[in-house]
Amino acid sequence: MLTNKKSFSIEYLISKQPLPSFFNFKRIRTAFTSIQLLELEREFSLNMYLPRIRRIEIATHLNLTEKQVKRGIIIEYEVFYMFSIKSKLNSYRWSSGTNDVHDIRKYQATDIANELTLINQNLLLRIKPEELFNFVFLSSEKKMLAPNLTSMLEFYNRTVLLFATQILQQKSDKMRASVIMHLFSVIQQLYIINHDIHSIRIILTTFDHPSIFRLREPWRIF
Repeated sequence: MLTNKKSFSIEYLISKQPLPSFFNFKRIRTAFTSIQLLELEREFSLNMYLPRIRRIEIATHLNLTEKQVKRGIIIEYEVFYMFSIKSKLNSYRWSSGTNDVHDIRKYQATDIANELTLINQNLLLRIKPEELFNFVFLSSEKKMLAPNLTSMLEFYNRTVLLFATQILQQKSDKMRASVIMHLFSVIQQLYIINHDIHSIRIILTTFDHPSIFRLREPWRIF
């Protein structure tokens, strides 16, 4: 998007990154105790796909509803997925041929903020009024009835996935905290310089995802 070839390119990274259809970026607000979380994690490690009978047994044992158990397993699956895809970043290389794994900390917060603003502005200007009528962007034919709005939402979700992966791929809590701090610097640029609230929400959605807000030590260090 930016003219400088050495600049940070979100479009390049997310073009290589698949977006799973099941991935839900809304925070699941069911509160679990430490014991309940440990039991859910143990069950998930034994079987990622629990049958309904087993979910009812776990719900009775943990004093939860079946729906709460199902949500807890969904959280565990999302965390598992986020950690499993980090290895895919090893194949992401700059077109110049360098062997360095992409790390957004290598690029200035200003460049990342400008990239987000330019892309979102371009996507927003393409949206036609009829794409907002009668919630057509939520229908099964959204790509035909609201192609531009769908593209903007897909970019939103892919960027959240990219930033979350950037945090989770780090080998230590201190390094994860440094990525979080760098993203907060991007937020500062977006707010003070670019006045871009939409792009700020992308990063805040990243922080609000279960796989990120459950990282206790990085947030404590931050």
